[in-house]
Amino acid sequence: MAPHRPPPTASPPPLTAVPLLLHEPLYVGIDVGKASHVAGFVSTTLLARHERFEACPTLLFANSREGFRALAERRRT
Repeated sequence: MAPHRPPPTASPPPLTAVPLLLHEPLYVGIDVGKASHVAGFVSTTLLARHERFEACPTLLFANSREGFRALAERRRT
């Protein structure tokens, strides 16, 4: 059973880039919903920085072209 997620806040915290190793894989898991989706990002560096899987970064994005663009942009940063 997945842990309960709090509802999204009105203004998300500012994003900060986490430097990854040049050839380090970044794993992205997506929880697909009807109106919105949640993406979770995991890598060796992220796990070391956040110390546990549940604390690794996530992104709530809309089920739309703009939402997909937000996911693609987040992946690039």
